[in-house]
Amino acid sequence: MKRFILRRLAVMIPMILLVLTIAFFMVNLAPGSPFSRGRALPPEVEAALKAKYGFDQPRWKQYVRFMSRIAGFSVDQSGVTTWHPYPDFGESIKYRDRRVNDIIKESLPVSVVLGIAAYLLALVAGIGAGSLSASRRDTWLDRLLMLGSMLGIALPSFVLGPLLITLFSLTFYFFPPGGVEWSMEWGYLRIPTLRTLALPALTLSMAFIAYIARLTRNGVVESLRQDYIRTARAKGLSERRIVLDHALRASLLPVVSFSGPAIAFLVTGTVVVESVFSVPGLGRYFIDAANNRDYFLILGITAFGALSLMIANLAVDVLYAILDPRIRHE
Repeated sequence: MKRFILRRLAVMIPMILLVLTIAFFMVNLAPGSPFSRGRALPPEVEAALKAKYGFDQPRWKQYVRFMSRIAGFSVDQSGVTTWHPYPDFGESIKYRDRRVNDIIKESLPVSVVLGIAAYLLALVAGIGAGSLSASRRDTWLDRLLMLGSMLGIALPSFVLGPLLITLFSLTFYFFPPGGVEWSMEWGYLRIPTLRTLALPALTLSMAFIAYIARLTRNGVVESLRQDYIRTARAKGLSERRIVLDHALRASLLPVVSFSGPAIAFLVTGTVVVESVFSVPGLGRYFIDAANNRDYFLILGITAFGALSLMIANLAVDVLYAILDPRIRHE
């Protein structure tokens, strides 16, 4: 197992560099300029800004400078090179006098809390609905739950979010329609209140509830056909205990496989939900960066998202071996 983890970590480095290389050239080849929005700038002002951010240099030099920052090397205005054990994504173009690292530190806890809340809700509701549907297979309850899961998959977040706002905020006044209230603030760590977290987490988790419910149902139905389930029934075990203690654990492997990319997607920020509910997370900053051609902020969030996805996939492989001892990583 240790050798497997070390090999995966060694493969992650060139993969992240490849993702960053593709993202760098795609961003730089996109039409437009971060200084071409709004009113036109005087030529000398625009030239000074390009020199400040290094856009006046050839593209290959910009690439080398960017990759050097990823490796931890940075050069100040006096030309002195320093190294620190973490990537430096530079200064944001839109948010003046703010570094991309600080923006990620500020917005990441918000996205993490929202993503974890949505995932836990999806996990509990999805596994519960899938197990119930499998135990009542081919009944009206099974068909109703699977119909609900199809609706959850088909209904996009930008439709579900406003519907929930209309129902729970503008009609019954249970939750605020947007914005964030903080229950705790400690440096960069900010925890939203449950009242402001409820609707975004529900909107974000709905599709994942549907996917997990269908994966769980299919897995439990397949497990219930196995010989060891017949043995358990012959011993006189109740159907509830058979499903929960025997069939469910074996059926969780597809859910674990799905959870890796899902967690990475949820934690690194969801563009639509954070925009609909005005949540200041990574997704909302990414939209602002794309609209304003904030190259360094785009690349910083892209790098963090790629790293999170690879770490989540590695965690999934390890969990596979824990849940099913028959799986071995050689």
